[in-house]
Amino acid sequence: MIYDRSLNKCVVLIGERCSFHLKDDITSTWYKVDAPCAGTAKRGRMFGNCFCPDGSYRDLNLTLCHSCKELNGICSREVECNEQKMLHCINGTCVCNPIISNINPSDRIIKEIRFLNLAVIF
Repeated sequence: MIYDRSLNKCVVLIGERCSFHLKDDITSTWYKVDAPCAGTAKRGRMFGNCFCPDGSYRDLNLTLCHSCKELNGICSREVECNEQKMLHCINGTCVCNPIISNINPSDRIIKEIRFLNLAVIF
């Protein structure tokens, strides 16, 4: 957790748990506490962690969600490119993966997808 001066309260970093079950030692009653997430992060219902919504990525400080970059956007990390559109950060630019794009569909033996370090048999 960090203290957010603009909200005047502690917030949970992106990727951390934000829903807790605490026990009152006096009454032995369990109760749920939901802590606020940092920036524009959302609270996950299934696991109770803060996460960035689809189409966005978290910054290195884990405090803000930024919109993913589109085709030809300038990037420094893979997560900055819009993975829903299959874009990858290659040489500082969000582009379609040229290794996967150049696979010949008529070659039916073994196709090596170097980007993923996998051997795929068709």
